[in-house]
Amino acid sequence: MKDLNQLVISLQDVFSSRLLSVFIFGSKANATNESLDSNVDLFIIVDNVRSDDLTKLYPYTQRWIAKGNPYPLIMGKDEFYAMSDIYAIEYSDIKWNNQLIYGDDLVQALNINYFDLRLQCERELKNLILKLRGFYLEHGRNKSAIIPAIDTIARTVAVLFRALIRLKNLAPSVYKQDLIEQLGSVVRFDKQFFKKLIGQKEGTYQFNTSEIYEFNEYLISQLTSILKQVSDM
Repeated sequence: MKDLNQLVISLQDVFSSRLLSVFIFGSKANATNESLDSNVDLFIIVDNVRSDDLTKLYPYTQRWIAKGNPYPLIMGKDEFYAMSDIYAIEYSDIKWNNQLIYGDDLVQALNINYFDLRLQCERELKNLILKLRGFYLEHGRNKSAIIPAIDTIARTVAVLFRALIRLKNLAPSVYKQDLIEQLGSVVRFDKQFFKKLIGQKEGTYQFNTSEIYEFNEYLISQLTSILKQVSDM
């Protein structure tokens, strides 16, 4: 928390009255102060971003990154609101889960359009299907390649499932296994398969050889089925 407080002080020095809002998003959004020592995703909103702002910020953000944090996102206020159509999924997650550190709560004024959210859900599902096909062409049914990839796949699926649940005006659970049950109430898919996928990531389940052999093809077929249903929403 000390590093975060110091960064905010530095931001105030750089921007003065132009600094409007600083908030945490992502996995540390609900963390206690004691946990805010690394891996903190930070969003900075200013009145407008000037050409020399990044040069002035560079020394402070370098110290922040050196502590094990990703680089902060910085936007002007108008830019922040204008991006909601492009990043509907990400903004939905931010609006659902954030922690205000400094300034005004600008997040609550975000308006996430249903059609923008559905369009991005479709686009991200299509992208994932294409990537999985490419992965299969490169690695086939190679267990040593599939197992390490499951962690990334599971995270991507969880983000998509949260967004799909919001399309039905439901509040997504913070627990990934519960997300599957929630989505299963409005979309048809193999819930047990995706529970195993999450379980493999979390270390509570281990795919056997037969399941790994069929993993890519079956996941692609399931995502294709979900995509068709989303297109009809």
